[in-house]
Amino acid sequence: MFANIPYSHLKNAYFYKGAFMQKMVFYFENTKRRTGEIYEKAMVHVTLDQDFSVSKFDVELDSIPGADVDGYEITPTFDAIDFDNNKTFYTDSNGLNMQKRVLNYRSYYNFTADWADPNNHPEHNQNISGNYYPINSAITLKDGDRQFTVLNDRS
Repeated sequence: MFANIPYSHLKNAYFYKGAFMQKMVFYFENTKRRTGEIYEKAMVHVTLDQDFSVSKFDVELDSIPGADVDGYEITPTFDAIDFDNNKTFYTDSNGLNMQKRVLNYRSYYNFTADWADPNNHPEHNQNISGNYYPINSAITLKDGDRQFTVLNDRS
């Protein structure tokens, strides 16, 4: 069973405005109730540059805490609101070039028939692993002239 569990909670936000750039910094953390010890810290830096039509997000996370979270991964989630990519996106192919991908589609495999689980999950197909692509450097969505790209610095 897959579930999204919040890594930490928003504690502070700061806004900086310069002559050419604006920056917002969001600080996230959890605190142990008994000791007050801070753990699961994260920072998100959002930079807006007036010379480019680009918003840059840098996400910095602490390590995965403790042994009680064996098998978990920490992933930031981005939502592209009012963005129509026609279920098409592009991922890097081992750093060589970008490959076109279509959500819930393979030319050689029928997702609807083979991934249906009407007893446990009648509202949707079990297609999580079928839409999983390891990303070495980038994933991109396109909507006309607009583009949403997530670059990672490690894989």
